[in-house]
Amino acid sequence: MPEVFTEENKKYYSLENSIGSNGSSAQLTDEEVMTARTRYINESAKNIYEDYKDKMKF
Repeated sequence: MPEVFTEENKKYYSLENSIGSNGSSAQLTDEEVMTARTRYINESAKNIYEDYKDKMKF
């Protein structure tokens, strides 16, 4: 049986796989988050939510 807890696997699953849109529970891409944050300066959260509500699962 191959070793599962190698240093490479630990690094991948603790850092690279769980950051931003790479995370298993991510609902939006990094680009969508940045766009929403930029829009929030001039728009209400409700307006922004209307554009993304089909992707959001609560």
